[in-house]
Amino acid sequence: ERKKVRCKLSDTVERLAEGLGEVVPEVLGRLAVKEARSPPLQEGRLKDKISILLKTHRQWVVYQCLLLLHDVGGSASSSARQAQAQATVDCLWRLHRCVRAFF
Repeated sequence: ERKKVRCKLSDTVERLAEGLGEVVPEVLGRLAVKEARSPPLQEGRLKDKISILLKTHRQWVVYQCLLLLHDVGGSASSSARQAQAQATVDCLWRLHRCVRAFF
């Protein structure tokens, strides 16, 4: 099971990197344009790219969380380690909400 999640995480990381490589330059280019006629970020092809990027980022968070929680899921794990894993999971979801709010 863990190996499947790692493979899916690897694929997701590749898609996430590709999506960032497409979206970030376009977003920065639009933000750098000082003209009022610059199209909004949520318009056309960019909107679709951002939607895919957010979905991929959410998948990345899910796979990271599954691995973190699986690693500490055994009975031998200390409660401090479990608390640290849960705090990291919470942080990853906060990060996703921030990324979603940006776009």
